[in-house]
Amino acid sequence: MPSTSNDRVMGLEAWEGAPTSASAAATISSASATTAQTSTSLTVASTSGTTSTVSTTVSPTPKLPSEITGRTVEEIIKEWNSELQERTGKFRKEANAIAEWDRRILQNRDILLRLESEVAKVVETQASMERQLELIETHQQEMQTSIRPEWINDEGFVTLGK
Repeated sequence: MPSTSNDRVMGLEAWEGAPTSASAAATISSASATTAQTSTSLTVASTSGTTSTVSTTVSPTPKLPSEITGRTVEEIIKEWNSELQERTGKFRKEANAIAEWDRRILQNRDILLRLESEVAKVVETQASMERQLELIETHQQEMQTSIRPEWINDEGFVTLGK
């Protein structure tokens, strides 16, 4: 069964507190590595000739970032609060600008929708006027074909009764 480092540590604690029997002997050894790591291993030998070894390694505490080394908690918190206030102000300023842009976009959307409606009405009116103009042109052509050439004078006007 595969084990994680947490399993190994838990298993080691269980082995340390377990009673030893006549068929198995347990040995616990500790060594210190050159990089300040502590290593612990447990070797279990059974009467059947098989041995098992469990090892754990404890790493040293990580180094603190240089920005907080040598400073009090109060100083660090004050700096963080100052930075938080600054970033909050910038965020609010940008959020207000975006809200204004959003308001303008919605206003322009309403204007564009009204314009679209008005353009649709104009297009419809223009189509109606073109139909009326075609009808007038058709009537005019019918009138020109029905007028006798002798009724038209030299200036192109119709004269009746000569």
